[in-house]
Order: sequence, then structure tokens, then C-alpha cells
Amino acid sequence: MCLFAYVDESGQPDQLDRGPYVLVSVVIDEGDVDYVSSQISGFINALPSRYGVGGVVEFHTIDVVTGSNEWRGVSEDVRARVFNDFAELISGLNFLLNIVVVRAAGNVRVNKPDRVRRYAIMNLIERLFMAKSLYPNQSRVVMVIDSLGGVLNDRIRNDIEYAIKNSRARPTYKLLKAFESSVEEPPLQLADYVAYVVRRVFKGQLQHGAFSFGRAFQLFEGRIRRCPNGNTYHGCGLKVWEIR
Repeated sequence: MCLFAYVDESGQPDQLDRGPYVLVSVVIDEGDVDYVSSQISGFINALPSRYGVGGVVEFHTIDVVTGSNEWRGVSEDVRARVFNDFAELISGLNFLLNIVVVRAAGNVRVNKPDRVRRYAIMNLIERLFMAKSLYPNQSRVVMVIDSLGGVLNDRIRNDIEYAIKNSRARPTYKLLKAFESSVEEPPLQLADYVAYVVRRVFKGQLQHGAFSFGRAFQLFEGRIRRCPNGNTYHGCGLKVWEIR
């Protein structure tokens, strides 16, 4: 048995002037993966009958919110209902969140975005290592990363190796890497949702039209890994890195 950490991002490290860069891992025990996947797939498959929306093969949050691609022409009220219902669905699933938020102070310009992504990945992996106490009987983590294509996948693979080697936290798991499609791996859609919502919240956009990002955040906030004292998750399951 092992753990699966589904990793996705929102925003870009070279565009911090437009909002934070967010990196998320959704950790799921191997025994729960099939159930989580079936719940997300079932939600997608029910879109035509429940909401009158057809042709959707995955939950891509930015498309739901902006009415893009398969969601073009779907009213905001329907899209917001789908968005809210998905938050309700995932709030009942068993997973653990580690989140890294990178933001710039003032008008700081990022000249080396690849380095920003590398150190964000390192912060995320350190948090995976620090979660060992919650899973004492597990020794392996499979990092499932939303595939970006050949060259970018190679770059991220190298960044992960760098992070493991230079982590400030003692490695507590053997980390394996897999690059997959979010259509084939539904928990990646969960990671996409969390990353998008967290980015909106850290931009100060708790509400946008019919979409309540603050409420969505509250529904999965309890899944963020808390510090050992249990009083907060700041600095533990949620790391905010401010570039000055």
C-alpha cells in the first residue's frame, strides 16, 4: 500500500503581478483512490441529467467559472450551481491538502520564474515529508502530476529530484513520479479545483458574481494539514512564500 499525491497548479510563476502562483498536492491513501475517482467521474457523468450540460469530460475549474470551452453558452447561475455542488462533493471525500502560495510584494518583478517553480516544488515536497506522522505505515508516495508535455514534464521531473536532494525536511517517503492526464486521473481535477479556488481567495476575490470562492474554500479548509499543535495550518499544510 502507498499514498498518491495528485499535484496541480494555478497561475504562473512569471506572472505574479497578476496574482499568486499556487501549487497543490491532494494526498489520498491507495485504498481510497478508487472511491474518490468514482465520485468525481460520477459527478461529471451526471452533468447532462442534473444540469443539462453535455460534452464535458473533466472538471476544469477555470472553464466552469469563465464559461469557456464546453461551458460556453451555459448560464452563470447553472455554472455556479455546478461549482458549488462540486465543492460539496469533495468536502465529503477523504484526502489531505498541502498548499504552497507564492506571491510578490509590491511591484517585484520575477526574472527567473523557473527557479520560483523549483523552490515552490521543494516547499511542497517538504510538506509531504512532514506529513509522515499521519501515515506511519506508508513508505511510498506516488506523485501524480498533470502532464504538461515532454519538455515541461522533464523540467518538473528535474525540479522534483532537486527538491528531494536539497529538502530541508528529512525524506520520509520514497517518492515516485508519474505524469498523467486529468481525464484519466480524476483526483487531478480535485487538485485543479483547490488550486484555482485558493488562488482566487489569495487575490482577495471571495465572491465573483454568482461564484463564492470563500465558501468553496471553507468547505475544503478542514482538509489542509494542520501543524502538530493542531491550532493552525499556516506554515504547515499551507505555506505562503512572499517574494520581496
